[in-house]
Amino acid sequence: MTEHETPEPAEPETPEQVPGAAPKRAPRGRTSTRRSGRVAACGLMLGVLVLAVSALSAWYFTREPDGPILLVVPAGEDAILLRRGYEQRGYVHLVRWSPTRGMVWSEALFGIEFAREDDVEHLTVRVEGERIFVRAREARGHAELHVFALEDGAFQWRGGEPSAEPPEGRAPFGDAPEARLVFGEDHVWVVHGVHEGQVEVVALTREGEQVARVALPVDDGQAIEASVEDAYANGGVLWVLTRDGQLRTVSSSGRVDARLRGAEGLCRVGRYVFASNAEELHRFGGDYAIVSPAEAERSAFRPIPARVLGCNRDHTAAILETPGHEVALQREDGGAVFRGATPARVGRFGAFAKIGALVFATEGEEPRVVDLPGEVVGDVVVDGALVQVDVAKRSLPDLLGVATGADRVFVHDGEDVHAWTLDRLEDIE
Repeated sequence: MTEHETPEPAEPETPEQVPGAAPKRAPRGRTSTRRSGRVAACGLMLGVLVLAVSALSAWYFTREPDGPILLVVPAGEDAILLRRGYEQRGYVHLVRWSPTRGMVWSEALFGIEFAREDDVEHLTVRVEGERIFVRAREARGHAELHVFALEDGAFQWRGGEPSAEPPEGRAPFGDAPEARLVFGEDHVWVVHGVHEGQVEVVALTREGEQVARVALPVDDGQAIEASVEDAYANGGVLWVLTRDGQLRTVSSSGRVDARLRGAEGLCRVGRYVFASNAEELHRFGGDYAIVSPAEAERSAFRPIPARVLGCNRDHTAAILETPGHEVALQREDGGAVFRGATPARVGRFGAFAKIGALVFATEGEEPRVVDLPGEVVGDVVVDGALVQVDVAKRSLPDLLGVATGADRVFVHDGEDVHAWTLDRLEDIE
């Protein structure tokens, strides 16, 4: 090219041709579209995840435990269940169940005291006022009392654990839950069975504060064959009958007083406590002073050669063997005779009592024999799968458990619970 020739325009250099040059940018519209698309996709995925988690949580927290039912306890119009959970059979669930609403709430427990498959009769769950008291086990397997709100299952407090416990747990005390967990006016008494020759009693306030803990020595070598373990609260103290026939009182301050030796029966009737040994029946008043023969001249009640055979669960009557070897119903303001009955231990009873081979209706002025074969369970008589009251009978195939409340009967077959009226055994819906 000469100096007079016009040069041709040069081709623009690409970023690869110019060192340090930035790459060409795509049009702004296309970049914004790609970014908003990614944001929308992430938002959609997050929304789906939130909905999935919410649905899973709702399913998890509202599903009903479907393991075997261990226990049913009446709670007004509803019932409290203990049943094992889903795949985690080691967990036990405390459930409030309603005949009209189904499961109201469910709380998982680490374990239950005495919850072996072959020992469900020793489970201890009691409803008192607006609370549920459970003899449970905490995470490490130690026994203690757990308390929940009846309304919504909210945990309230825990306590009452034994001071010593073997790996297999302490033996249950007594034959009834009412003996292992006793309610006084201001206190809750937890009674632990014999371990290393001692029964342990723990006194708690209604809010869970421990106020006393005492050990009651038990002489198993002197155990009385006819004696039973039992406990009642009366006069602000706990009355405890141990298997060696010692009747003692335990105050909320921890004071222990011996009341009677060789005792074979114990019952609270109204404001009185009746206790008997092989020789005579004693009655203890509100001040729980024993009426001994030396005090008989100054007392309205003289010890008589009689013994306690049974006690009403509502604390309204006791069944006694009289000096003439008759069986009598002793109320606070009078008594009546079970005609034709042979003296035999009854234990705790309700609307019916089985004395020997005979079943008696205990309500009304005079006890009367009823033609209802089977065993007394609360306020009904059960014969295999058949549940019976005075005027009605009804069966449930594979019946495993029965519990009676004020006006209804709860029955279960291990899988389902049913509620019937107590008077005619009709469905409650």
